[in-house]
Amino acid sequence: MKLKGVAYVYIVLMVILLAIIGSSLMMESLTLKLLPLIISSVVFILCAVGLAREVSVRAKPEATGEGMGGKGGTQENWRGYFVNGTWVVGFALGIYLLGYIIALPIFILAYMKWLGTRWRLAIVFAIITPLVIYGSFEVALKVPLYRGLILTGLGY
Repeated sequence: MKLKGVAYVYIVLMVILLAIIGSSLMMESLTLKLLPLIISSVVFILCAVGLAREVSVRAKPEATGEGMGGKGGTQENWRGYFVNGTWVVGFALGIYLLGYIIALPIFILAYMKWLGTRWRLAIVFAIITPLVIYGSFEVALKVPLYRGLILTGLGY
């Protein structure tokens, strides 16, 4: 059995996550160790499932798209990474400038329309998701969400 590069990434992540879990268990206060312990445990379980899937999958020949010595799908892969990276950077910039509650519906609406979702469904998700996040964090947990550079400058 030969492991692929993805399996090695899972193994490295699992070792790092075990170190985080161990160090968070050494913390004295429950409030300090709870969040890193929960997040790292969940990500560790997801990595273990991903590693198990990588190991259990039989070796299948991959279609590389290389016909007659051409580069094939390499250009499309880099383009996809660039497009998705641009969406992530744009969302982070929107959060920085506008704050979570304003940037989130704009991002959801734009991204769902870019993926080809119908307007009605995109608008419903763009309204419901920020309301759930606002209700969960601001109202229920009393955790203030980042207001954004522009709104903070205006005094909100």
